[in-house]
Amino acid sequence: MPNLSSAFKLILKILLLFSLMVLTLIIIMSGVGYWLYQSQLQARLPLTEEWHYTLPPNAHLNMVAKELIAQGWLNYPSAILWVGLARFQNQARRIKAGEYAIPVGTTPQQFLAILVSGKTIQYTLTLPEGWNFRQVMAAVNAHPHLIHTLTDLDNATIMAKLNQAGQFPEGRFYPDTYSFSNRTTDVTILRRAYHTMEKVLQETWQQRVNNLPFKTATEALILASLVEKETGVPEERPLIAGVFVRRLQKKMLLQTDPTVIYALGTVYNGNIRKVDLKLKNPYNTYLYPGLPPTPIAMPGRAALGAAVKPAGGESLYFVAKGNGSHYFSATYPEHECAVIEFQLKRKTAAKRCQQYPNLQIAKAEKAQVKTDLVKETAVNTKTEVSTETGVKTEIEVKTETGVKTETEVKLETEVKAETGVKTETEVNTKTGVNTETKIESKTTETVVSTSEAKKK
Repeated sequence: MPNLSSAFKLILKILLLFSLMVLTLIIIMSGVGYWLYQSQLQARLPLTEEWHYTLPPNAHLNMVAKELIAQGWLNYPSAILWVGLARFQNQARRIKAGEYAIPVGTTPQQFLAILVSGKTIQYTLTLPEGWNFRQVMAAVNAHPHLIHTLTDLDNATIMAKLNQAGQFPEGRFYPDTYSFSNRTTDVTILRRAYHTMEKVLQETWQQRVNNLPFKTATEALILASLVEKETGVPEERPLIAGVFVRRLQKKMLLQTDPTVIYALGTVYNGNIRKVDLKLKNPYNTYLYPGLPPTPIAMPGRAALGAAVKPAGGESLYFVAKGNGSHYFSATYPEHECAVIEFQLKRKTAAKRCQQYPNLQIAKAEKAQVKTDLVKETAVNTKTEVSTETGVKTEIEVKTETGVKTETEVKLETEVKAETGVKTETEVNTKTGVNTETKIESKTTETVVSTSEAKKK
């Protein structure tokens, strides 16, 4: 029994000693781990500027750790601790592929949190209202952060790639600004734009009024594209839609220039000729009745809304007034007078045109605009003039002008100025008038000429 008791005590001492050794080792390892955590994982990465880091698809955290070691930003023990801690916290499998912006001052732990967040750098592509599909594809193909898979493909093949085989692409993509991560495919962006247009179109179609001269959402989309191309003035969209709707109801030709321009395609050089209006093309609404076969551009939400909720009234014609807006007429004789007033630039229209009060109001507004332009407008033109004595004089010229062309105004001014001193003279002039101004000073008589007083 005494020998058994001694053996038990020996074993107990050995176990106690081993436990102390293990505990000491744990304390040491904990201390080392804490030191590594504080000195490495909580230390800032040595960045001097924002770092764009791309995590490839299907990449794992060990690959990221190797990159940090290769950069010299983590040593091997710190990388092991970083990966091990991420696995313990169930973060290692949650990192997401993409391009990330890593700001200056980021620690390894914060870097891991960024990769887990999935908040990648976002790039944008803007598709404006009124663009046609050719312009859309040019913008898509030119974007440096997209993967291009549709370059040089024809429209039918592109639509097939978008799972929309047989669909004509014009007007089928919603105009908006689209955000995306680097290396997104062009197909992804176009699919988003396509489905967005489908959603907005269906929402708008549900809000349509009764008695429209068309029966489908696609026809509403076509009409909206015409409205979009005809005006950029928001309040005019329902008015123009109303004109088109009434013309359709009366079986009148739409006779809208944007359809001719679309029919001409790349041949269009900025001017529509009379021969163009006779172009045998189903998009030419001067020859072919009803709506064109497809949309001619991408309409925005406002144009879509105008197409299904056109303004009431009697107007059947409109003509551009030259300031971005239009004049609307109910009869062709009134429309002729409006064309004379706003397009042919005649000073006086026929006496019969005086019977249209709205036209007289528009003429008065036009005259008022000209009057406002003629009113004194301060144009600060600092002209540095060398005088005969070598003295530089600064002259501020105020002009009154309603003329759109550049006009050279010569001012002959007798200036007496002290040598070496700059003199400021304010001269009020009217376009085309030579003004002589005498300014008394102490010495030296000089003649000063200035030119090119421009309208603001």
